[in-house]
Amino acid sequence: MSQSDSVHSGSGEVQIDAPNRGATDYPLGVNPSEADEIQTGQTIRGFRIIERREVGGFGEVFKAEQVNLRRLVAFKVLKSGMDSQEIMARFEAEQKALAIMDHPGIAKIIDGALTPRGRMFFAMEWVPGDSITDYCDRRRLSVSERLELFLHVCDAINHAHQRGIIHRDIKPSNILVAERDNKPFPKVIDFGLAKAVYGHLSEEGVRTIQNNLLGTPVYMSPEQAEQSGMEVDVRSDIYSLGVVLYELLCSWTPIETEEVRRKVRQKEIEAVRKLILEKDPQKPSTRIIHCPDGTAAAVARSRDCNVEGLVQTLSKYLDRVVIKCLEKDRNRRYATVAELMDDIQSYLSKESPAITPMKPAQTTGRGIGGRLKNIALAALLLLLVGMSAYQWLPITDEQSFVRHFKMLYPPPPGQGVKILDFNVRWVPPGRFTMGNSMDSSLNEREHEVVFNRGFFISETECTQSQWESVMGTRPSFFKGTELPVEQVNWEEAVEFCRKLTEKHREQGKVPKGWEWRLPTESEWEYAARAGTTGARHGELDLIAWHPKNSGFTTHPVGKKQANAWGLHDMIGNVWEWCSDWYIDSYPTGIVVHPKGPSEGKARVFRGGTYRSDNNYKLESAHRSGIAPEVRAQDIGFRLVLDQVSRP
Repeated sequence: MSQSDSVHSGSGEVQIDAPNRGATDYPLGVNPSEADEIQTGQTIRGFRIIERREVGGFGEVFKAEQVNLRRLVAFKVLKSGMDSQEIMARFEAEQKALAIMDHPGIAKIIDGALTPRGRMFFAMEWVPGDSITDYCDRRRLSVSERLELFLHVCDAINHAHQRGIIHRDIKPSNILVAERDNKPFPKVIDFGLAKAVYGHLSEEGVRTIQNNLLGTPVYMSPEQAEQSGMEVDVRSDIYSLGVVLYELLCSWTPIETEEVRRKVRQKEIEAVRKLILEKDPQKPSTRIIHCPDGTAAAVARSRDCNVEGLVQTLSKYLDRVVIKCLEKDRNRRYATVAELMDDIQSYLSKESPAITPMKPAQTTGRGIGGRLKNIALAALLLLLVGMSAYQWLPITDEQSFVRHFKMLYPPPPGQGVKILDFNVRWVPPGRFTMGNSMDSSLNEREHEVVFNRGFFISETECTQSQWESVMGTRPSFFKGTELPVEQVNWEEAVEFCRKLTEKHREQGKVPKGWEWRLPTESEWEYAARAGTTGARHGELDLIAWHPKNSGFTTHPVGKKQANAWGLHDMIGNVWEWCSDWYIDSYPTGIVVHPKGPSEGKARVFRGGTYRSDNNYKLESAHRSGIAPEVRAQDIGFRLVLDQVSRP
């Protein structure tokens, strides 16, 4: 790994002193020179070591061969202290989630185990290439060529995000570019390792590393650096992508200075954290303008242009794209990688990207703490407008459904679609912790669930008028067209879904390959939580009809406060059938879009009811089961609209 970056010119090589990736390429608090017992030629668990390639934050990296398949791998041995059984178990669990990714731009993890001396290793797909920044500089790629390459990287990251996987350590050395038929092919490596090694640390683990920054400082998002307990989401990866893009455009990283490199070398962790949280980056074009003439000329030559041309290219649109990625307040960044890709593609196609103009944040001070006022104001605005930001899309025929869906994909969470008198909301791909940490039994044991694709779910429980329009009957105990239908058993609810699918297909309201069905219980809980982690998504009286406010009767749907994804009555009013068979224990580890057991004697129902006798039944995690043939005056259902196959 080079300790300085060089830019090639026709007369030779010009050294650029400012960007010094080697000085900041290790997590703080890590000693990269730790001795290791692994020797060239040694065979470990079926992998023959060929040569040592580098020493990094995780440990050492070797080029090796998987003997039985005769294929090259990157053999990564973790540092001492990162080799516990807990980490190994997390790695195995994370692998189940990573298995859902199938993208040519993502390098796969092949295996993981312990060396004979108890050190943990990972064998990963071997990528014979340079880091993306080195590749671009050595070949003097133009700005447009760099952006084309960057789009491939974004596509890979977006693929992972849609499956609920966050990288957490995006940097040039984790984006390697190989060539096939003289064409560059970037691959993102080390997916899942940061989560497997650092995820869900115990109290003791937190104390052990409390003086370290977990990640690579100059590429790290403010929320990751702050380590305040704020959940890291896709916008942290978007920040890191912005840093990589910044570097591709102007050769520096946004906060990189000699002062930063010195503080990293001296392990002044709090000082580095403060810089990440508070130092505002210059625009890339401004960085070029203010650097020494010789350095600016060298940077421009490496992008196949002159300084004036480079500054003009960056200042038109690309400055705004980069700075939007690098907002300290993650709510001001791109919400998805797809949005970032759209703006870059618009630039490449010579269109003007519809980027929100950069405005200084109105804060009471600098850094995340000083932005609390701004965040609170944004939250208040969201409460005031509610779901009005997601206007209903009226579906009049199959073509309009396909057109709207493609136009929005991936739709924002809570996007509404109206199909005749059925209102549905979009539930995005993602991952969440299912279950209840307070439950000591296996019935609601916490475990991670990953959804690799999204789905639509009805905004409310199925009403009596909707039921009658399809089935022609009025089975409910309580009467009212806008009351939830009840007194229907599980088989009848499934039959309703089947008939509604047939009806809408005949009328051309939904395309082939889509169907109405009952939600799985994991889909139900994911939708009910809508990103929250507490017992329920809001104050009970505001969100639910329950014994203390219902008068022991059902109420018209949609009258209580919706959750963040626009869904009403997920708690209270009537229980809701789910598609799963009921069993009294949850799985362990990570599961991907689970559908429940293949057989059983009872079906799951969720959400509590207007007459639930205990508040714990009115929680997102609570689950019950009953024979599928049972009808009751407090059991109804809601619908999922899902793409089960492609036409």
